[in-house]
Amino acid sequence: ELFGRTMGIKEALVLAFNPPAIFGLGTTGGFEFYIQNRGDGGAKRLSEVTQAFLARANADPELGGAQTLWRATVPQLFVDTDREKAKKLGVPIDDVYNALAGTLGTYYVNDFNKYGRTWQVLMSADPAYRRRPDDIGDVYVRSAKGEMIPLSSLATVKFSSGPDALDRFNNLPAVKIIGQAAPGFSSGQAIARVEQIAAEILPPDFSFDWGGTSYQEKRSGGASGFALVLAVIMVFLILSAQYERWSLPLSVLLALPFGTFGALAAVWLRGLTNDVYFQIGLVTLLGLAAKNAIL
Repeated sequence: ELFGRTMGIKEALVLAFNPPAIFGLGTTGGFEFYIQNRGDGGAKRLSEVTQAFLARANADPELGGAQTLWRATVPQLFVDTDREKAKKLGVPIDDVYNALAGTLGTYYVNDFNKYGRTWQVLMSADPAYRRRPDDIGDVYVRSAKGEMIPLSSLATVKFSSGPDALDRFNNLPAVKIIGQAAPGFSSGQAIARVEQIAAEILPPDFSFDWGGTSYQEKRSGGASGFALVLAVIMVFLILSAQYERWSLPLSVLLALPFGTFGALAAVWLRGLTNDVYFQIGLVTLLGLAAKNAIL
C-alpha cells in the first residue's frame, strides 16, 4: 500500500521494509544480498546488472520484493581545475578547493560551547550566490603576488550525474540489495530462490554474497545434523549417569530412530520445510522418545 501511494513521487524514493529479526545483525528484515562487480564497466555496468536482477526478483512469486538505495544517476557538480594555470598564476590548489567548498558547499571553521552544548561553525555562501555553476565567477582567490584571481579562470563547474557513493564488499565494487520472502515462504526458500535468479541473471564477471542475518543463516544451515547428533549424545550420557551403566541406555536409544522417522515422514508428506522450528521440535522429540522408552 505504501509503495502504491508513493510511486508517483518523482522527487523521492520511498521504501518500506521490516526491522531485522535479530538486532545487530543487519539493518533490515528479510535478506541482505550483495552484487559484486569483478570486471570492468564501472558504475554504469553495475547499475545495468542491478536493474536486471531487481526486475527478475520483483517478478518472482516466491519473493516479496527486492530493492536498493543505490543509484548511479544522482545529480552532481563536476569541477575541473586547471592546475597548470593555477601554478603559473601563483595560486595554491588548496586555496582553490577551500574557496569552492566555502561558497558552493560548506567549509568547517571551528567549534564553540554555548548553553551546555557544542556548536559547529560552517561557512557557506548565501543561496542567492550559489544557485548556478557560473556563480563561481563572483568568487576570487588571492595569488602569491597579492592579486585577486577569479575562480572562473581556474576551475570549470558543470552539471553531471553519477553514483553518490560506491560501496565495496569483499574489497569489490558492490551494490546492496534488500528484500524479503513472499507470504507463505520461509527465509531459507527466499535465499535459495535468490541464488537461482543470480545464477541466471548475473554475467560471468559478476558474483554475489550475503550479509547480515542471511549470511549467518547460510553459515548455520548445515548445523542441524550436528545439533541432532549432540542431542543423542546428551540423552545417552544422561541415561548412563542415571542407570550407572554404559550398555543399558543403548536399548533406550533404539526407540529414537522410529520417532525421528515418523516426524520426517509427516513433514515430507505435508510438504513442509525443514526450518528452525522443526529442528527444535525434533530435538525435543528425541527427549520425549527416550522418556517413553524408559517407561
